[in-house]
Amino acid sequence: MAVLTHLQSHAESAVEETELALDAVYLGAALETFWQDLEGQLLA
Repeated sequence: MAVLTHLQSHAESAVEETELALDAVYLGAALETFWQDLEGQLLA
């Protein structure tokens, strides 16, 4: 995951890699659960 260190700057030097990262499978499952919940609320 990349984090901008200076919000007003868009140069490559403003981007740092961090140890914060989500596993792609976990993120996909979480988004699917969120989407199903949202659809359930909208259709109810």
